[in-house]
Amino acid sequence: MARRRLSDAEIQTALTNRPGWAVVEDKLHREYRFQDFVQAFGFMASAALVAEAMNHHPEWFNVYNTVRVELNTHDVGGISQLDFDLAEKMDALAGQPAPPRPAPDKHEWQPLSELKPKKDDPQPVEISFPDASVVQVRTGTSLLVRVACWLISNNHLTPSQCPVRQGPGSERYIVHTEPVHGTGKRFCRPSKVGSLYVDRLSGTRSAPASRSIIEHVGQDPTQFKVRFS
Repeated sequence: MARRRLSDAEIQTALTNRPGWAVVEDKLHREYRFQDFVQAFGFMASAALVAEAMNHHPEWFNVYNTVRVELNTHDVGGISQLDFDLAEKMDALAGQPAPPRPAPDKHEWQPLSELKPKKDDPQPVEISFPDASVVQVRTGTSLLVRVACWLISNNHLTPSQCPVRQGPGSERYIVHTEPVHGTGKRFCRPSKVGSLYVDRLSGTRSAPASRSIIEHVGQDPTQFKVRFS
């Protein structure tokens, strides 16, 4: 198994053969969704045997029918071919993706375009994307990263469309090819997603920033919905 750290160009090329995977903070990232907990746990049990045979173990997290996976080769300090090899085997074990969830119920979900968070409002717990995929949102700041990750992995957001500004004419950026604002100041809370950097704006700024990215790339923010409970 290769133990060489792959370059950004090599990673982007390899990702074209692994739909559903993206790079988040220097790790390969994917979320699988199954019919139920038993199917999700069965996948993890099978994947564990493969990972043990490869002597390469994933970081993962399971809630009911969802399995979130992150792959990274620690001894090279980044992503290697070994991570893509394991990703390929995990995709094969997962088989066909579970049928998408029914369209979000209008009483349970709220379009991101209508979200106007206030200081003490509860945080979203999930976000639904235009392709009907649903991922968990652990914190308010992760909403912005999840949106950027989906846009990048579906080729809606590319380096040529950067920077994404916090406002018209602003020299402060939400997404850029480097974690640096137009003023020369570094991002306060940068997360690397693919080849781009996202400044994880906190609190009530995360939802408006997410809308700004979506609109910047010509997508419809009404098709992105969040759930609070």
